[in-house]
Amino acid sequence: MKDSGWYSQLYQDQFKETWQQLQRDQPQDVWLRFADFVRIELALYAIETKFPGISAKDFGYLLQGIPVNSLQPKKKLISRLRGYLRHIRSQAVWQDFLDKYLNAPAFYRVRGYDLDQQDRPIHRGVSCAPDRFNAYGNFLQNPAPLKRRTEYRPAPAGDYIIIDSNNKPRSVRINEQLAECGLRSLHNIDLTLRQRISARAIAIPFNDLISIAEELDQKIGGNWVHRVQDALNGLHKVTKSGLKKANELRLNGKEHLLGPCAAGKSTGFAVAAIWLERIVFFKRSPSSTCCCRHGKKLSHR
Repeated sequence: MKDSGWYSQLYQDQFKETWQQLQRDQPQDVWLRFADFVRIELALYAIETKFPGISAKDFGYLLQGIPVNSLQPKKKLISRLRGYLRHIRSQAVWQDFLDKYLNAPAFYRVRGYDLDQQDRPIHRGVSCAPDRFNAYGNFLQNPAPLKRRTEYRPAPAGDYIIIDSNNKPRSVRINEQLAECGLRSLHNIDLTLRQRISARAIAIPFNDLISIAEELDQKIGGNWVHRVQDALNGLHKVTKSGLKKANELRLNGKEHLLGPCAAGKSTGFAVAAIWLERIVFFKRSPSSTCCCRHGKKLSHR
């Protein structure tokens, strides 16, 4: 997930005192959050320096992801810009924000751009935050940063209230059995690892997957061994001479498992995810995970 606070250092270094004063004085019905103010200016900076033939008022169409043949050489830059402006994904939202940016009286002394008669951005020469444009240039040279996840720890048994994706409260009960099943804390994962390992396929031996299924049966139940064995028995790989029975689960770039409903695709990848967490992300040897069938307990980080 992209880090939505990529602009925070710019706020602290150049805008903080001025913006706090604006917040006290500006009517809320025409107010822009600082995050949206910076997104607008970053887009206007991009139009000024990278997209000389595009009208500022039509730029929202580009943010929607509509392909433009003449801009194919700048496809990577557009994708990077959409990462920073991910909350502005329609022409209507872009136009609303741009109108507030240009017309709200309180922004007159802080906004860095006006539009000329061709709706092209032009510098206003304001004294507030003069180094902002160097920051905008640096943003466009690098992808939006990824959010660093904090470490989460398993909750003890009890009743909890959580907020769901629709912003509504939900009650959740964690019973003693679930609390004692031995779930580990979720550690921060190196998100750059995906790029480093994607050049080669990852082969997961069937025995490792079955061993993980055995541990799941011991801890949470659910007939995992039977389900995993059924899924693996039906797994074949495509060769030049036709289908050939596989003896390992291979993860290779964007390739996917194909099969009918209830063939076991999700079951296979559920245990594969545990294998990846232990082998790839935490760099454990395969022998440290497939131990249940030999009377040993799976090692934990």
